[in-house]
Amino acid sequence: MQPSTYQQEIFNWVKSGSGHAIVAATAGAGKTTTAVQCAGLLAGRQVLFLAFNKHAAEQLKERLPAGCTASTIHSLGMGALRRALPNGAPNTKSDKLKAVSAMVLDPLMIQNLETYKATQEALMRLADFVRLTLTDPANPEAVLDMVDSYGVDLDPEVEAAALKLLPDVLAHSERLAREQGIIDFTDMIYLPVQWGLRPRTYDFVIVDEAQDLNAAQLEVVLSAVKRGGRVMAIGDRNQAIYGWAGADHRSMDVIKARLGAAELPLSVTYRCPVSHVRLAQAVTPDILPAPGAAEGVVRDVKREELHKHVAPGDLILCRVTAPLIAACYELIGEGVNATVRGRDIAAGLIKLIEKIMGRNPDMAAFPERVMAYRTLQVASLTSRHLGDEDKLARAVDDLDDKLEVLKIVVAKANPRTVSDLKNALNSIFDDSRPAVILSTVHRAKGLEADRVAILRGELLPHPRASTPQDIEGERCVKFVALTRSKRELLWVLESGQQPALDAPAPAPLPLPLDDRARLLALGWTVKESRPESGLRRVNIRHTDGRETGTAHVSEEKALASLLARLTLN
Repeated sequence: MQPSTYQQEIFNWVKSGSGHAIVAATAGAGKTTTAVQCAGLLAGRQVLFLAFNKHAAEQLKERLPAGCTASTIHSLGMGALRRALPNGAPNTKSDKLKAVSAMVLDPLMIQNLETYKATQEALMRLADFVRLTLTDPANPEAVLDMVDSYGVDLDPEVEAAALKLLPDVLAHSERLAREQGIIDFTDMIYLPVQWGLRPRTYDFVIVDEAQDLNAAQLEVVLSAVKRGGRVMAIGDRNQAIYGWAGADHRSMDVIKARLGAAELPLSVTYRCPVSHVRLAQAVTPDILPAPGAAEGVVRDVKREELHKHVAPGDLILCRVTAPLIAACYELIGEGVNATVRGRDIAAGLIKLIEKIMGRNPDMAAFPERVMAYRTLQVASLTSRHLGDEDKLARAVDDLDDKLEVLKIVVAKANPRTVSDLKNALNSIFDDSRPAVILSTVHRAKGLEADRVAILRGELLPHPRASTPQDIEGERCVKFVALTRSKRELLWVLESGQQPALDAPAPAPLPLPLDDRARLLALGWTVKESRPESGLRRVNIRHTDGRETGTAHVSEEKALASLLARLTLN
């Protein structure tokens, strides 16, 4: 298959370029295939290909040329960490933080079991996030800024105590690693950075899904580059939605700035049909349809008729969780096999049930206890976010979404005991069987399906987003939702709701690939957009810092004049 102009520019940079680069790859652009082909151009050099997870790394081992190492960043860090552990043998325990937090809490003789559990849970979450983000645990203000930035879910009633005890938890955790070799998954990337340990180094490092790196991962990656070595980081700023897992949404730009890296586009999607690309271009102009791509289908369907339009293998997406639960029960009631993606969501909801119900197993008390729990939580959240109405509103929305999930499950499953409710949750979140998959957009990144339906589209973007960071995050969420389908995109209308999708406007005419290639070869980078004026804007900047060329182009003749001037100068 003939490489695209974008791919050829990347191949040319790998073969004859210098320094570092980030590759801005849109959804469905074939970035992993392109990266594998790049590795094949580096014969005779030590190449490291870093995949996002173990499954992807194992698959890459079968595709990469001989002499190229495929690994996860955690495995890379583990290689460095082994040298500092007793006898080089790690003792990996997934519940390490639970044990460490107990070591700190037990001497305090906390009498209230619910308070103990809530404090322990807060310490475990904080200890995980400060390691991922490399936040100083001894600086309470920095920790609280991190909590707000990443939306870390903490019980406001135990927050102050957890902040005070956090440095002790981290100190105990490090001591267990040094003296007994006891580590957890996050230690594999945190301790090499904390202890200044360097992994094996390589001539050329390729990093996939670079937009989802957290601060600790980035440091491990950069420490694996030989002096004079090169880095190619591939990712998509428009899909940077893993902040809930500790990822730095600025990761691509941080890499570019720290390394002085060039930026190469990979803008053609081979997944999305033309009509879906038009919708996505309203979010960002950095996506183009493949030559010969099908038009695809975009249409509205009524919520009460959704079961007639979906089948196992399809995806149903929503910005929040509660509408997915209700829709899942509706589909099951209509005889459609359906399940909700996210076993960790179920685990979190089960912990929430335990907080609400305490030691009372009788579900008759559930409505009253939910109301009392919400009242206390809202009061605590109000105190914490005093003076910041936007953050308070988002926090209350998140709380209500979780409580609404529980109310729906109680109404549909009619559990008699707390144990019954837990079983019902585990059942609805069982995504191990063939079914229609319902998922929040955040958990659907990396997935694709021939048919995708979107619930509560008015929440894309979420109306509560107010800060620049929140607004940018919501823009990315919408982009991810619009780029999961390969054939058909359904917008689900609630009862009485008017049609949500007008016919997509014609896409901005893309800069011809030959012209773009000429500009790239001369060192110009190109950004295109169509602002509200309707006039096409082309912004062209030279990598050596020369004056930017910008034009609002309404006629092809004007564009041709601009291109001629830039390519001749």
